[in-house]
Formats: sequence, C-alpha cells, structure tokens
Amino acid sequence: MKTTRRTLLVVLAVIAVLACACGAPKPEVQIASSSGEPGYAAAYPTRFSSADEDLDAIAVEARDGMAAFSGFTGQISSSDWTVVRGAYERADAAGRSRAYADGVAEDRAVRRFFDEERDDIGRRVTSSVNAAVAKEVSGVEVDVGGSIAFSLKDGVSKGLEKRLEGANEAQLWVERQGKAVGKKDADKLAEQIDAISRLSHRVFVAYAQQRVLVARMRAEAEDVAETLDAEIEAESARCKDTSLEKDEKKACEQRVADLMTSRASLDQAVGAYKRTEDGMLAEEENLRREYETALVALFDAVDRKIEEAPPAE
Repeated sequence: MKTTRRTLLVVLAVIAVLACACGAPKPEVQIASSSGEPGYAAAYPTRFSSADEDLDAIAVEARDGMAAFSGFTGQISSSDWTVVRGAYERADAAGRSRAYADGVAEDRAVRRFFDEERDDIGRRVTSSVNAAVAKEVSGVEVDVGGSIAFSLKDGVSKGLEKRLEGANEAQLWVERQGKAVGKKDADKLAEQIDAISRLSHRVFVAYAQQRVLVARMRAEAEDVAETLDAEIEAESARCKDTSLEKDEKKACEQRVADLMTSRASLDQAVGAYKRTEDGMLAEEENLRREYETALVALFDAVDRKIEEAPPAE
C-alpha cells in the first residue's frame, strides 16, 4: 500500500511539473555567437563602439524629448481636451507595444539600407531616366539626378513614416474621433503623438534592447580577440607561401594589416569601456522614472485644461 501511494505521489508530482512547464512562457530563440568568425571579429571593434555610443544617444534623445512635453498643451487650442488626453495615453501605450517595436525595427532597417545604397540606387535610376529622355528627344542632354535623388529620399522617408503611423493605435484612434480634434490642431496632435510614442519606445524598449546588445558584445570581446589573433597568425603564415602570385601576396599582406588594425582597435575599445551591468540598469531605471514624471506633468496640464474647458454635454 505504501509503495502504491509513493508511486501515486511521484506520478502526481511529475504531472504537476509538466503542467507548469507547459504553462510557462517559452524562452527567446537562442542564437549562437559569431565571435569565432573572422569577418565578424574584424568588424567587431567598430560595431561595438557604435553600439556603445548608441546607448548614450538613446538616453540623450529621451531626455530632450521629455523636456519638450512641457510645451505640448500650448500648441493645441481648439480640440476636445478629453480626446487629447486619450490620445496622449494611447501614444504612451503604443510606444511600449510589440506592434510599434516591430514597426520601428522595420523602419530602422529600411532607412539604414537606403542610406547605404542611396547613391547607387540614385545613379541607376538617373541613368535609366536620362537614357529614356535622350531616346525620346534626340540631341538634348538632361540631368535629372538631383531631382531623382531628392524624390527618392523624400518618398522613402514619408512612406516609412506612414507605415509607422499605421502601427500606432493612438493615431488610428484620433482619426476616429472626427470633429473632436479641431482641424487646426490635427497635424500638431499627430506630431505630438509620434513624439510621445517614439519617446516611450526609446525609454521602455530601445534602451533595454541596446543595453542587452552592448552587454552581449562586451562579453564576446575575449573570444573576438582570440579569433583575430588566430586569423592574423594564419594569414601571416599564408603570406610567406612562395607559390602565391604577386597580387595574391599583396592582398594577403593587406588583409593582415587590416586584421592588425582591428586587433588594436579592439584593445582600445575594450580599454575605454567603463560601463557595468548595474550601471546600465540604474540608468535605465532613471530614464523610466524621469519619463513617468514628465508624462504625469503633461497629464496634469491636460487635466487643468479639461477643468477650464469641459467637453460639451
């Protein structure tokens, strides 16, 4: 009887563990480090320094944005203030959401691609247009490069802004409020919603993401150093191969020089790194506290407006 009871208890315990496991959230996908890849290691110092600088940039941008909150109510004049408050609340919530985070990630990726490839894309389009014009109007030289470059940049920028607005529930909600938002205020309120959502995202999502990235990259530094050292040794040995053609030897020596530059830059970047995990977490908490304080002050200002001009019954 005791054995049966003990067996039953074990079975029940196993079932309980399995039930808890099934209900627990699944961990994030684990991605292997690239620190052992020479290409990644060579680019690491620049990327690490950039990631570290971006963390500070997020904090600076966030604090600048908070300071602007105090002027928001003075920019709105003819709207229902209860609707304005609802827009601000939804803008804050949107900035912390998955939909908005995905939209920001997409926006950033496209902008980076276009910034890096814009000149080449512009040349290709300009060449095609010029060729088409020359074919239609023989003997006439037309250079539309400047106009095309501007139109491409403007079109991509506005298209991305529109897509991000589509991921912002606050913008969609305001559109459904009709005349409650005065025509005079519509554009300004849309601008303020974008500012709040962007700032909320920077404080509650982007800073944390960047903090994790910086910490992860810093943890890779020793492995990256080993990869660079091994690659420098291997390439240096290959450069001594007497069977290499002249151009191959030259390319090999240039690669060794580039790798050594990366190795020196790595030491410099890591040596200048003064952050700690506790320090980054403390700064994140400070940013969130400062943001919440600024947001409450904004809501208080709106509430005073509501008291002064309550919505019509």
